[in-house]
Amino acid sequence: MMATEPWRRSLAARTALVTGASSGIGREIARGLARRGVRVVVTARRADRLQALAAEIAGGGHPEPIVIPEDLALPGSAETLYRAARAALGPIDLLINNAAAGRFGAVHQTDRESLAGLVALNVGSLVALTQLALPEMVARRSGSILQVASTAAFVPMPYMATYAATKAFVLSFSEAVHAEVSAHGVQVICFCPGSIATEFTQAAGYEGRAAKQARFGVMSPEAVAADAIAALETGGRVRFAGLWNRLLAGLGRHAPRGLVLAGGARLMRPRAR
Repeated sequence: MMATEPWRRSLAARTALVTGASSGIGREIARGLARRGVRVVVTARRADRLQALAAEIAGGGHPEPIVIPEDLALPGSAETLYRAARAALGPIDLLINNAAAGRFGAVHQTDRESLAGLVALNVGSLVALTQLALPEMVARRSGSILQVASTAAFVPMPYMATYAATKAFVLSFSEAVHAEVSAHGVQVICFCPGSIATEFTQAAGYEGRAAKQARFGVMSPEAVAADAIAALETGGRVRFAGLWNRLLAGLGRHAPRGLVLAGGARLMRPRAR
């Protein structure tokens, strides 16, 4: 009988670190993993929400998550978080890099600090946590990293230029690292959802037609999280949440670039004030 790849075994009794777990799909991924018997560390900036999540999960008879509040946009925060998670749980079997933010508006009209913070969170913390987790995973020839990207990784997005560029980085980085470590029994999965019914569009400042478009083909956080956990259970290099998002990504890859840019600019352009 062919040996089962390490990532195709049950997730029960594994350890996981989930970033961006105070709301949206991060919260639902943490809940779904705990229901499968995974011991979870949850992190985000909002400690009160994390504590409420941990209490809810424990109240359902599942392993109570360990709460470590952290702002991953700050220098050194990824290292601080990983050390604390490692001390609490021991070796981390599953790393879910979900924490991210967006910013709606033209680059030249956006303050530099907010864009720098967005890059630090969406890219810097993801790279740092990946690099921190991989050596032990490779050494024991077992482990999974789920990098939450977006269908925005496949197309440039005027007025969300920096956000889409960070997700394109996540896609490229994740595929390359997958190729580096898959022979060592470790999987790196780039997971690409599309529009989700979360706080993201409000926090990013979407408005006008862009806000309406963000509601097209929207999925619930629960449905997206279920697809994310299925990706952890069954493996793969690039996985999508739902068939529509797979088709959308394919369209973004193969449609004429100029047409994509023109349509995106018209759709995303802020309304006149």
